[in-house]
Amino acid sequence: DIVFVICNQSNGFVDLFKQNKDPDWLFLLMKITAKICKTDFLVSKQLILTEICWNSVFIDHLKSYILTTPTEKNKNRQSNLEEFFDNCLTVCQSITDLFLKTATESLSSLIICLRMALSDIKNNCINIKINDTILLDKITKILNRFENLNSNTVMKKDNTNILQNETPPEDFRVLSIYPTPFDMKYQRPFLRPNIIKGAYQSVEHYLDVQFRLLREDFISPLRDGIKCYIENNKNCHEGRKRINNIRIYRDIQFNKEKVFVQDKLGYLINFNKNKKLKINWDISKRLMYGSLLLFTVNEFDDFFIGIVLGRDKRYLENGQLIIELISDIHPDMLTSSFTMAESEVYFEPYKCAMQVLQNLNANNFPMEKYIISACNKIENPSYLKSLPVKMFKINDEIPFNVLNDSDWPKQEKLGLDEMQYKAFKAALTNELTVIQGPPGTGKTFIGLKIIKTIIQNLYQKKELKNPIIVVCNTNHALDQFMEGIIKFTKNVVRIGGQTKSNIVKGYTLKNATKNYRKSFDVFKTIRSATEIIENIEHEITHLKKCKEFITQNAGILELSLLKNGMPIEYQNFFSSPIKYISWLFCDNNYFDFDPIQFIQNQQLITEFFQNEKNLDVKNITETDDDNLHYENEDPDMVFKQQDIVIYSLTLKSVKDICDTTIKMLDNLKPKRRKRQYNNHYYTNNYYTNYEKLETTCYRLERIYNHINQMLKLVDYNINSNSWNTLPEDLFKLKMKDRWLLYFHWVNATKKGLDFKILNLENNYNNRHKQYSELKEMENIDILRKKYIVAMTTTGASKHRVLLEGLQSPIVVVEEAAEVLEAHIIASLTRHCQHLILIGDHKQLRPSTSVYKLAKEFHLDISLFERMVNSDVPYYALGEQHRMRPEISSLITPAIYPNLIDHISVINRPHIRGVTKDIFFINHTNFETEVEEISSKSNDHEASFLIMFARHLILQDYRPDQITILTTYSGQMFKLRSLQKQYSNLNGISIQVVDNYQGEENDIILLSLVRSNENGKVGFLK
Repeated sequence: DIVFVICNQSNGFVDLFKQNKDPDWLFLLMKITAKICKTDFLVSKQLILTEICWNSVFIDHLKSYILTTPTEKNKNRQSNLEEFFDNCLTVCQSITDLFLKTATESLSSLIICLRMALSDIKNNCINIKINDTILLDKITKILNRFENLNSNTVMKKDNTNILQNETPPEDFRVLSIYPTPFDMKYQRPFLRPNIIKGAYQSVEHYLDVQFRLLREDFISPLRDGIKCYIENNKNCHEGRKRINNIRIYRDIQFNKEKVFVQDKLGYLINFNKNKKLKINWDISKRLMYGSLLLFTVNEFDDFFIGIVLGRDKRYLENGQLIIELISDIHPDMLTSSFTMAESEVYFEPYKCAMQVLQNLNANNFPMEKYIISACNKIENPSYLKSLPVKMFKINDEIPFNVLNDSDWPKQEKLGLDEMQYKAFKAALTNELTVIQGPPGTGKTFIGLKIIKTIIQNLYQKKELKNPIIVVCNTNHALDQFMEGIIKFTKNVVRIGGQTKSNIVKGYTLKNATKNYRKSFDVFKTIRSATEIIENIEHEITHLKKCKEFITQNAGILELSLLKNGMPIEYQNFFSSPIKYISWLFCDNNYFDFDPIQFIQNQQLITEFFQNEKNLDVKNITETDDDNLHYENEDPDMVFKQQDIVIYSLTLKSVKDICDTTIKMLDNLKPKRRKRQYNNHYYTNNYYTNYEKLETTCYRLERIYNHINQMLKLVDYNINSNSWNTLPEDLFKLKMKDRWLLYFHWVNATKKGLDFKILNLENNYNNRHKQYSELKEMENIDILRKKYIVAMTTTGASKHRVLLEGLQSPIVVVEEAAEVLEAHIIASLTRHCQHLILIGDHKQLRPSTSVYKLAKEFHLDISLFERMVNSDVPYYALGEQHRMRPEISSLITPAIYPNLIDHISVINRPHIRGVTKDIFFINHTNFETEVEEISSKSNDHEASFLIMFARHLILQDYRPDQITILTTYSGQMFKLRSLQKQYSNLNGISIQVVDNYQGEENDIILLSLVRSNENGKVGFLK
């Protein structure tokens, strides 16, 4: 609530830092700011702390008071000095965490003042009692951060034989999340292997290892691709290598003006100007939202970075794309033609996880006892120990004390086998539980039962309020798990819009928001933020229109706008728009009339057309051989257009009104002749006004020609120093010089507009970040009332502010053995008291982009597997209910020595139409590359399996009893394409293996795809 109130700009909190306040105000300001620093709303913190670290007046005022604290006489302030110093250090620590370099420059002297004041108080002030031990420790840590930044600015280039205890070359938090030119040139960044068994030295050691490995996993493929591209260009006469990991686009053109898209400002680029690239955008993985792009003009010696912001198919088919630039690039730098490299490794999950890792530290790290220290003595969850009554009830059994082992009901009463029972009991009573579930053993079943039991005994009884967080690696797995949860509670929300489940679609955050009623503070703050953003957007749009008008050189600039480029002494010279126009038009050598008087005297045209309107309209609009009708020309519209001419004087507007007037005259000529024969229609007044209109037309043409001639002076080169000395009376300048001076001011105005637009765009982006954070606060209010909040690992790191705000004590991770350790950590917060990991490290390990990092640096070892290796108690489910014994024998005992078959799988019927229930079929037909989606297919396997599926359908199997799986998405699309040729195959599910985990069917047909002369098996190695 405090953040909502303070973020409302109308409350004027940040303005307090710009005023010299008395000590009591300083105490209060630092107390409030310290509270804000302890929240997790990063953008709001940044906005407020920026006001402090860039406000030298406030910092000087604060230093001055701190140095006087040893002589403080006020008893109340004396008693609160320790809290005041602690608040000051909390603020300094937050600024250091967020802006280390700026903090080093802005706060060093402030920290030293604090240390001096504490020393003086301790040695000389008997009336002031302060426990300075903790305060001095905080001061030392901050100053050490400053010293480390200054002494470790150069990265090591040769890091062979790295040991875990070697000191990193710099704080990993100062490393850019985005790749740099340095990253592309040097092959050996500082890396240390992931520890696969046992403890890390500290939180900092752990975070440093995880961050650097994760960063290199993204950057290494990019580096290799850029290197190959450069070598190909150098050796263009020799055989070119295939460029992997990146896609190259040439002749990229930027539209210099930014466009609004998805609450951000982005650039529209042309990447396929001649439409040579033929791409199926419905299936292509090119240029996905969040993909990283590098732009260069010098073979990637230097580059700047963009992120795909909008993936509108209509734009893509026209060879256009909307991107966000990460660096501040001046628009003038975007006039070149660029080469663009797109990383095939998807950047978004890396970016989100790295941002979280950089914001973690020893103070906010979750589950340190287990994740860092690998402690294998598991305690009960803190919330459970603090409950006054620890009675649980399961399946309507008699209530029992959940922490009393002997009080638990027998496994038979709970419908569980022995290992399921042990895992279930541990999950309810241990603050860390690791459950391994081999295929078919019911790990999803046990996970759902655990969650159902917790909800019934803790949430429905109001013992716990903050929701359970459920995290899965993929959208598919999350949908599956959510469908199971929805069967026993509807009080759930799924974060993220990627669900494909019709059941889960009704439980998205968007739907939950519809029935939410905002509190007044929330409503007021969000409305205020929205209005600020809308005002900035309108101002940017207006200034861009002004700039476009200048760029097109379409007419005379409005005086109020031109004054932005005028020296102040001449702004008063033009006291009115008429004087300004007179200065540009009064030329007796050209005009044989007074153009200013003509412009002012618009009644001539108005009276004429008004008289026309008052005549017999029926006869005027009558369609006859003389074609006397107005052809939908509205005289009132002509008046309005003419009024525009008075104030804007654009070439187009003058030309349009002139052309319209001529056209009207031409239409009226036959009418004039007709009226000469019909005297009752014709009057002298009509004739007089007709001639006046002809005169008006002539004068408009003269004005047009004058403007046109003078506007051509825009390209006239003249030294800007020529305007240093000007007469006081600018009417003494010759007409040509007046216009040259006018264009000098126009250019100054344009530069001023560019500067204003740039500042407004930066402000717009910052305000939108704050708005997004405010919306997350609103979402927190909505989600606090839910039992379950579910999201993917990427969604969890992306919505970090939301996770922190929910303060959830329980986190359940499905597919935990398939998730990189860094992504698990990014899903946890310091509020986590109970972590349940469900998975199987003997099936799929986490996927990495770089094979070497997996094998030599153990990046593919998950937190799940590390806990198992470190002898943390884990519970392996042991009875499978899915496979016939012939199939389960493939993995037992080779992979799962203790896995047994449930009796239900032994007598399942054999498959009709084949001699055996399991086949391995060998062939020598090679795979093909599907370049569009960086995948592979195998025509022979696809055709064979489709024919085999048809054969099985003819054996009277239903399509929904058959599933075709493949290891490559390219093969999946090939199979689906062939499936469409046979109507009796409709209903057969064709999926990639990764999206089918946890599911089962009667018949599985598997295409492994890989077949090549080199014997490469791809990721299976």
